[in-house]
Amino acid sequence: MEFVVPAVAAGLEPTETASGSLVLRSGRNYVTLVKANGTKTQAGGIYEARSGKTLPSGGAFSPDARAYRESNTEYIRDRAGKERVTRRWDPATNEDKFTALGRAYYARKRSQYVVHVPVRIEGKRKNGSTYTLRSFMPIEKMGLQGLSLPQNLTQRQRDQRVKDTVLRQIPPGGVLYEVSDEQWTYDEEGTWKISEQTVEVREDGTARVETRLEEDVLERRVGAKPSLSQLPYPEGLCVEAFEDHPDMLCCPRQIAAVLKRDLGEVCSQMDDVEHALYGTDTWRDRGCTPRMVLEFARAQGLGACILHEDRVVSTLPGPDPLVCAVHENHCYFYGCKKARRALMKRQARPSEKVRRECKSSKTPPFAEWLPWLGEFAPGHYYAPEEDIDAVRAHFLATGRHPRVVLKDDTSARSLAYTCSRRDGISGTITVHGVPQRAQEIQNWLERLGLDIPYRGEGLPAISHKVLLHLLRCRERVFLTGEQKATLLEEYGFKCALCGGTAQTFEWDHKASFATCLEEQTPESFWPLCPACHTQKTSDESKAWDSDILASHFEKGVWEQYVDSPRPPPLVWRYKECPDVTGCEIADVRRCRKRALEFNAHRVPVFSPLDRVQPVDDCVLGDINYVDRAQTNVVRQLGYTPGWQHRVQTEFLLHMGVVGWGDVKYRLTASAHYPADVFRRPLRLMEEAWEDPLLAKLSVNALIGLWCLDGAYNYKVTSSTYEGDAPPNAHKRTFHYEGGAVHDFVVKTRLANAASHRPLHDLCMCTEAVRMGQMIYALKQQRCALYELKTDSTLYRPPKRAKTCLGQLALRDLHQLRNRFEGTNARLDEHCALTPLEGPEPAFRAQAAVDKDKLHIDPTAPARTAALAVAALAYRDLTPEQGADAVLNGTHSLLVLGVAGTGKTTFLRGIVERLRALGLSVAIISKTHCASSRAGGCTADYFVRRHILHGACTADVIWVDEISQIDAGIWAQLNKLTYTGVRWLLSGDFAQFPALFSSFRGCPVPDDAFERSNLLHRMCGGNRVTLTECKRSDAELFEWYASLIPGGMRFTAPLPDVLAQARRRFTFAGKAQHNLVISHKRRVQLNREINKHFAPEGALFLRAQPQKGQLNAAQSMWLWPGIELLGCCQAEKRGIRNGVLYTIERLEEEQVHFVGGIVLAYEQVKAWLRLSYAQTYASCQGSEFEGSLRLHDTTHPHFTRRHLFVGLSRARSAAQVSVV
Repeated sequence: MEFVVPAVAAGLEPTETASGSLVLRSGRNYVTLVKANGTKTQAGGIYEARSGKTLPSGGAFSPDARAYRESNTEYIRDRAGKERVTRRWDPATNEDKFTALGRAYYARKRSQYVVHVPVRIEGKRKNGSTYTLRSFMPIEKMGLQGLSLPQNLTQRQRDQRVKDTVLRQIPPGGVLYEVSDEQWTYDEEGTWKISEQTVEVREDGTARVETRLEEDVLERRVGAKPSLSQLPYPEGLCVEAFEDHPDMLCCPRQIAAVLKRDLGEVCSQMDDVEHALYGTDTWRDRGCTPRMVLEFARAQGLGACILHEDRVVSTLPGPDPLVCAVHENHCYFYGCKKARRALMKRQARPSEKVRRECKSSKTPPFAEWLPWLGEFAPGHYYAPEEDIDAVRAHFLATGRHPRVVLKDDTSARSLAYTCSRRDGISGTITVHGVPQRAQEIQNWLERLGLDIPYRGEGLPAISHKVLLHLLRCRERVFLTGEQKATLLEEYGFKCALCGGTAQTFEWDHKASFATCLEEQTPESFWPLCPACHTQKTSDESKAWDSDILASHFEKGVWEQYVDSPRPPPLVWRYKECPDVTGCEIADVRRCRKRALEFNAHRVPVFSPLDRVQPVDDCVLGDINYVDRAQTNVVRQLGYTPGWQHRVQTEFLLHMGVVGWGDVKYRLTASAHYPADVFRRPLRLMEEAWEDPLLAKLSVNALIGLWCLDGAYNYKVTSSTYEGDAPPNAHKRTFHYEGGAVHDFVVKTRLANAASHRPLHDLCMCTEAVRMGQMIYALKQQRCALYELKTDSTLYRPPKRAKTCLGQLALRDLHQLRNRFEGTNARLDEHCALTPLEGPEPAFRAQAAVDKDKLHIDPTAPARTAALAVAALAYRDLTPEQGADAVLNGTHSLLVLGVAGTGKTTFLRGIVERLRALGLSVAIISKTHCASSRAGGCTADYFVRRHILHGACTADVIWVDEISQIDAGIWAQLNKLTYTGVRWLLSGDFAQFPALFSSFRGCPVPDDAFERSNLLHRMCGGNRVTLTECKRSDAELFEWYASLIPGGMRFTAPLPDVLAQARRRFTFAGKAQHNLVISHKRRVQLNREINKHFAPEGALFLRAQPQKGQLNAAQSMWLWPGIELLGCCQAEKRGIRNGVLYTIERLEEEQVHFVGGIVLAYEQVKAWLRLSYAQTYASCQGSEFEGSLRLHDTTHPHFTRRHLFVGLSRARSAAQVSVV
C-alpha cells in the first residue's frame, strides 16, 4: 500500500513486462499487479480500489497452458494464441536457458523429491571381527518430509539445493542410525539417488501432480532425428523409422513404405489433412502431428493406433492399420503385420494390476551367464550390481537405449536391449546386475544340494526361496501292513467318504500332503475307494500361490492389523552413562534366528476368512491387540501398545505388566504350522554357508524381507524430452559420456493381500521378550541400566557382584520369575509362560568399551494405538432396490434364497443390463454345471487365467453358488477386493458347503465364509433375499424349505423327517434321475436303468474302465434322446464336467449332440457317462426334468442337507421318491 497509493496519486500507469506480467513501476522500484498467468495480486486489488480502474484480466498465458517442444525450443501459446518461447535446450551445457516468460511459467511448478543418501554400515560380529557395507538411507528416516523446489532453476541448481538441505540435517560425525552392533554413517564418497516429481501449485496453495494428456502427444510435431529407444516389438519397426534425413518428412516416408505407396502421393494427402485440421500448410517445415496420422488413416479407410512409448493413446478401428509409437520428437511406424495386430488389441483404458504369481522363469540360471565385456551379441550376461549404471552408459554412448528393469525405486535389476534391423542382428541382450556375493550364493545352493536354479537374486530373496523349498522337502511316510489293518478295522472295512466297499483301498492323507506341514502319523491317513480318492483330490483346496508362509488378509483386517505400526526396535538412552569403566554390555544370542528356531507356539498363517474379534474371555489369539497406557519402556519390560504376537502378550501377562482387561482384541488364524517347523531348515541353511557372516546375514535378511508388505511394479521410460513423462512419474537424470537422458519411473502399487507380518511380529516380539527378561533380571540384581540397543543393554553391575545372565539357558526363562521371587502365588501373574526346549545360553555379557555407547540420542520407543472394530450390519433390500443399487450406482450385492427361488435368473438379468452399459462382467462358479447354467467359467479357471497372471480386467464379477467355493479360491478372489472390482454374489448356505475346504492344509469350518468380514466387504453390506419359488410346485417347495434353519422340520430328529418323506414322496417305477452317496451304487443304478430304458435298435458302446479316471468309463446303450453327463477335468471339444448333453443322432463313426457338438465314439467313452444316477455332492446347481429318486437315506453319512439338496432339484412332488 505504501508504494501503490503514491503511485496512483502520481498518475502512473501499469506496464507489461516481457514475461506478460502487469507491473506498476516508479523509477527502479515496482510492484506486480497481475501475474503472468493472469492472477491478480493483493497490490492489484489496492490499485483497482484507489484508481477506480479495472485491470485487464488474463496475463501472458492461461493457468492451463501447457508447454510443447519443437527440436531444442519449448513454447507455450499465450492468451492471443501466439507462440511464445519459454526455454531453449543448450547441448553444450546440457541445461535449459529460460526466457523471462519461461521463468514466470515455471515459477508455479515445483519438483518434489525422493532422496536416498549414501551410507556406510559398520558392524561388529560376535567373534569380535568387523565388517563394512554400503547402502542407502531414505531422508524420511532423518525427519525430512515434503522436500520441494521451484522448476525455474536448472537441474544442476535443484540437485545442489537438495543436497545442501539434506547435508544440514546430518549431525557432526555423520552418524545417522544405530542398531545393535551396527552404525550407519553418511558416506561422503557415495553416489546420491535423487528422483523428482513435477507438481503445479494452484492459487489455493494445493499441489496438482503434472501429467501428460492425450492432447500433448497427438499435437506433438514429429520429424526430428530418430534415437534408438526400447519400444514394444522393436523387431517389427520398419527400416525407414531409423533413417536420418535433413527434412521433416519422416511420417509420410514411413507411411509410404508401410502401405507401399508413392511418397509424393502421401505428402499431397497430408497437405489436405493439415488444411482440414488446422487450416495451415506448415507441416513440411515443422513436421506432422500424430493426429494428422489418425485423420490420414480415417480418410483412407484404414485403422490406426498411436502409442506413446508402449502406452496406447488413441485407436481407430479399421483394416490394415497404421501403427506408430511416439518417442521424443519422432514417430516410429511398424511394418510387421503381426506386431500391428497385437498393438491394435492393446487397451487404452488402464486397469488395476494384481500381484502376479510367478511359477517359473525362462531366464537361464546364473551358471550359464557370461561376464559382460562390452560385446553387443544376444545372450545373458552379468555384471556387479554397482556397475550396472556404467554398463548402461556404455549402451547409451553407442546410441542404444536398453530397457531398464528395476528391483526397487532406486536400483536396477537388469538391462534388456532388443536388437532391431538397424543393428543387423536379431535377439535380446540382457545384462543382469548381481550382488557382490553371487558366486558364494551359487556355491551355497550347490552345497545344499537343492534343485533351485540361482538367477542373480539378492540374499533376502534367495534365502526365502530356499526356506520355502526346505519346508516342502519332506519324506512321504508309508503305512505298514499292521497300520493299514488297524485303520481298515477302525473304518469298518469301508470307504471313509462314501461308506462303500471296494476290492482295493487307497491310503489318502486327510489333509493334502502338498500343503500340510504337520508330522505324518497313522492318524493322518484314511482308506478311500479309488473313485472317492480321485474325486477328493480334484475337489480339495489347492495351493494356488507358491509362498506357503504368507498370510492372506481381508482388506479390513489389513487396515486394522497389517497397516498398523509395528513393534519398534528398543533403542533408547535411559540414563546418561558418564563413563563405561566398570560397565558391561549384555546382548541376546542370535535373537531373531532363535525366535524361529526355538519357537514354542504354533506358527499362524491367516486366511481372508479370519477376522478381528473382541476379547471377552481369558483366551489369547495368535496376534493380540493390547492397549494399556505406556509409561516407561524399561519399567514396563519392553512394552509398547498395539498388536503383539502371542509370545509377547503371554510374557507381559505373566510379568503383570498388563492384565486381561488390557487385551482388547485378538486374531486367530485359520491355519497353523508346527512350532518347530523352522528348526531343521534353518540349521541346514546355516551349516551350508562357509562364511559365518553370510550365515547370519542370510537369516537377518530373510526376516527383513518379511517386514515389506507392499507389492510394487516399477516401470522406467527414458527420454531426453521432459514432455514424455508418464502420469505420476518421478524423474531422474542419468548422465553418460556425450549426453544425458531422463528416466521417468512410475511406481504402481499392485493389489496384494499377502503379508509376512505375523512371522515378522514373532521375531520382533520375541526380541522384545528377551530384552524384557534381560531388563527384569538386571533390575532384580540391582544393576544400573543406561542404554538399550535393539538386542543389547549397557548397564553397570553392583560392585563385587556377578550377574546371572550368562548362566541362563533358553529352557530356564519360563522360570525366571520364580528364580528371583520364589514360587508363591502372585496376584499380578495372569498367565503362565510356555516353556522353551533349547539348552543353549540365552544371553552373553562382557565388559563394555566406548564404542558400545550410543552416538545418537533417539526418542523413547513408542507407537500409537487406536482401534475400534464395528459389528457387521447388512442392509436388507427388495429385489427392485438391489437391482437399482447395482445398475444406477457403484454398489455390490449379495443375493440369497432357498434353492429354486430364481437367484440365477435374477442376476442374469442384471448382468445383461450391466453389459449393455458397457461394463465387463465375469461370471464364475465352482462347478462346470453351475458355471454353464450361469453362462461363465469355473472359479479354478478364472483364478489361473486372470488372478495368478495379474490380468483381471473385469468391472464386475458374479460368483454363483458361493457356498461351494473353498477357502483357497476365496483367498485368491480376496485380492480383487483391493481393486475397484464390484461383486455380485449368489447362493444358499443351507446347501452343501465346499468339499474338503482347507487353508494351508488345515480344515476350515463350513460356515467360515458366511460369518466372515470378507462376505460383507464383497457385497458392500447389501443383501437381497428371494422367497418366491420359481422351480418347484408349492407343495414340494414348502416341504424342503421346512428343512433349513427356521423351518419346522429343521430341529426334528432326522429319522422322523425321513419317515415323513418316505410316506409323502412315493413315485413308483424307474426314475430318470437318481441321487446316491456310494459310487458303487451309482455305477450299479446307471447300468440297470440304462438297460431298462434302452429301445429296440439302441447301440451298445463297450468301454474298458481305466484306473485313475475321475469317473471310470462304463459300457452303455446309446440312442437319440438319451442324456449323457460330461466327465472331464478340463473342457474338451465343448464337453464340460457335470453338464448334461442330449444325443441328436448316431452315425457310423460319430455321435451328434443337440447344440452342434460332434464326437467320435472313443471320445464319447472318454468324456461322457450315464446320467441316470449321480452323487448328491455333484448335483448342486442342477435342475432335473422328470422323475427323481433319493437313495442311501439310511447311509451313515446321510444328513438333512442331503435330503434338502435332493428334493430341491425336482419340479414336482408327484415325481419324487424317497427310499
